[in-house]
Order: sequence, then structure tokens, then C-alpha cells
Amino acid sequence: MIRVNIDWAISLYLFAALLSIFLLWLFYSKKSENDIALNSADMLQCNYCSFIFLMSNNKEIQICPKCKSYISADADTKTKPQKTKHKK
Repeated sequence: MIRVNIDWAISLYLFAALLSIFLLWLFYSKKSENDIALNSADMLQCNYCSFIFLMSNNKEIQICPKCKSYISADADTKTKPQKTKHKK
């Protein structure tokens, strides 16, 4: 049997734990690079509640997930969110 004092055993255990965490981090960070990048052309802003969501398909009429209103997916609603002016 191999004799290992307690200092070496704890050091080896911590090294193995840190190495496994590092390898998992590398694996998941590499995996996230392959994710789909969001494009502003795929986003739609509701005209009624100003909720911004992703278009689920390429239909002309979309349904807002927040207020359930029907939205026409034409070019003017596919813009970036604009600042709204509040009346005083």
C-alpha cells in the first residue's frame, strides 16, 4: 500500500477538485461560443406594452407574450427600442 501523509492527501484532493472545476468551466465556456447570437432583426417590440421579445417564426402577425395583443411584424416595429417621452 502507498503511504501518503495527511498533507499530501489534502493537497491532492484539492488539486483534483480545482482541476475538475477548471475543466468544466472550459467545457461550458467553449459550448457557449456556439450559441446563436441575437440579431435585432429577430426582435420585435409590442406597440401597446413596449415589451421586447424574439419573433417565434416568420409570420406577418405575432402575438405579444406579455399582453397577448396581435402585432404586425412589418419593418417599423422591428427597430431598436426608443426612449419614450412621458407627459408631465
